[in-house]
Amino acid sequence: MTAVFMKRMQARAADRIARFDANGDGKVSKEEFDAYRGKRFALLDRTATMTTSSMPRNCAS
Repeated sequence: MTAVFMKRMQARAADRIARFDANGDGKVSKEEFDAYRGKRFALLDRTATMTTSSMPRNCAS
């Protein structure tokens, strides 16, 4: 692997940790992980039914 590739991967990992890390301690707890996933799911759950059946289907049949 090249040094440039490794730097990109490290930057992406740091960005992901920062998104999940609510308290800024540099670590992602299970609670922080679950809270982030819950927020993302809420964005998809447009009808507030706790399902993603309201998501648009972009698959060709």
